[in-house]
Amino acid sequence: MFRNYLAVALRNLRNRPGYAFINIFGLSVGMASFFVISLFIQDELAYDEFHGRSDRIYRLALVGTAANGPLNTAMSATNWAPALEAEIPEIERAVRIKPPNQMWLVAQESRKFFERGFIFADSTVFDVFDFGLLRGSPDDILAAPFSVVLTERMAEKYFADEDPIGKILLLDAQYEFTVTGVMRGFPEQSHFQADFLASLSTLRTPIYGNNFLETPLNVQIYTYMLLTTGADPDVVATKIDEYIERTNGQVLATVGVTVDPLVQPLTSIHLNSNLDQEIEANSSISIIWTLSAIALFILAIACINYMNLATARSSGRAREVGMRKVLGAERGQLVRQFLGESLVLSGFSVLLSVLILYLSLPAFNTLTGKTLSVLSAGFVPSVLVFVVIVLICGVVSGSYPALFLSGFKPVAVLTGSSSRATGSSLVRKVLVVFQFAISIILIAATVVVYQQLQFVRTMHLGFDKENVVVVQMTDPQIRNEYETLRNRVMALPSVVSATATS
Repeated sequence: MFRNYLAVALRNLRNRPGYAFINIFGLSVGMASFFVISLFIQDELAYDEFHGRSDRIYRLALVGTAANGPLNTAMSATNWAPALEAEIPEIERAVRIKPPNQMWLVAQESRKFFERGFIFADSTVFDVFDFGLLRGSPDDILAAPFSVVLTERMAEKYFADEDPIGKILLLDAQYEFTVTGVMRGFPEQSHFQADFLASLSTLRTPIYGNNFLETPLNVQIYTYMLLTTGADPDVVATKIDEYIERTNGQVLATVGVTVDPLVQPLTSIHLNSNLDQEIEANSSISIIWTLSAIALFILAIACINYMNLATARSSGRAREVGMRKVLGAERGQLVRQFLGESLVLSGFSVLLSVLILYLSLPAFNTLTGKTLSVLSAGFVPSVLVFVVIVLICGVVSGSYPALFLSGFKPVAVLTGSSSRATGSSLVRKVLVVFQFAISIILIAATVVVYQQLQFVRTMHLGFDKENVVVVQMTDPQIRNEYETLRNRVMALPSVVSATATS
């Protein structure tokens, strides 16, 4: 029976190539759009989940009020982490991370490059995060000051085929760091990236000023905590609040600042945290909801298009249905036949959609800065998703035509007096109106977004940006002698004015 349904479905598609092409192409474009948006959403939702204990890792942020307005920062005080780990039993490990304020000049003999990914971290960083240490022991690689762990890419960049362990990297032309380990590159789904992890104890030197790690209320560092199994983050937040009040409450009250700790789950940072001083720009969960709705609407439009076309040509299949019923076919058999046709068409559509997806992903990756692939979720999950989409689209788009066509009465059809097609006009009108309304909304939204982006790109900024040159002063000696540099620059005949920002 199944083979008969399949044969009839293929014959009907072959006999009506124009109808088959419109349906297959329409469904495939809708499916391809759905797939590409789904891959983007899956990638966004997977941020920081590659850590084996991501469900127990939290970041300490601060919210409150200050003299000049609200206080909402992803940073915390530089000296809190060791005390919190010692005082609060629920904190199994705490690690501090200090990204650079500017690019650093990193050198190894003749190889010299400006780097942004030079981050300082506590020696417990590999106890909390799974960054794939390839060489070195996590217990001691960052224990000593001026030690550094490189990614594989940086090891090859600075040392080529040589063994980097024990070699020296020169930072900012004055600080010598010893390479103590090599790690894998950070996954793209990490809310912060690093090419170098240097020991945080190094910052007891004047790199960021004297007593950087010991100065009270020096809110210039990121604190992450690995909680014990079953620990309640709200309880931890309460205990941190008590610690802040006990150790810094009087000072905060004197300067009119209120501070409340915010314990953020690691996996929620990328989509749900938009505080000041985030390590890197985050996304937003509202974008995920919006894109999910768009993906479903596009797929719905494709399915509705199939329904409308199938019911519109119902008169052409009325006699077929009538003859089948006269010959003894039951309505359930006709429903299965029409659903079979829909599933076959949906199957062809998903194959074509995969091809469209494969061809369009490079351009989409360029647009979004991601490296998505057709099998980003893995082979088996991807195949299962394709099969599920075939079933859903086949059943959803074929259900109404199947029920409608199978309901024709053979006597009325064969005598030419059937009015079923007229009776379906209201449903078809509703589907068409819905289809066009969603299409118009999506097109209008696209135009608005495009015009807004054009406005941002072309708006006048208040100065002639074509004649402004920005030079990063990475050398600390130059930064300390800025006035001398500014006077030398102002003496150049081509310079009208000069200033500095931090």
